[in-house]
Amino acid sequence: MVTRPEDRNARQRFEAFPDGATLTELASFITEMQGLGAPGDAHPTVKVNEDGEIIGIVCVTKRQQHGR
Repeated sequence: MVTRPEDRNARQRFEAFPDGATLTELASFITEMQGLGAPGDAHPTVKVNEDGEIIGIVCVTKRQQHGR
């Protein structure tokens, strides 16, 4: 998996959904990430099972401040 340059060394949060994520669970995860400061241009990465269901998601919650 390629990491975007702006997300190298960024703080991230992972959530597992062993039975496959529901829309409610995904919406809750996104709300939580925004509450933790995830930037609006964050690109969450998902892991899917053989049926194409989301079983894991990781998202940047805080990027390092450059030049400080």
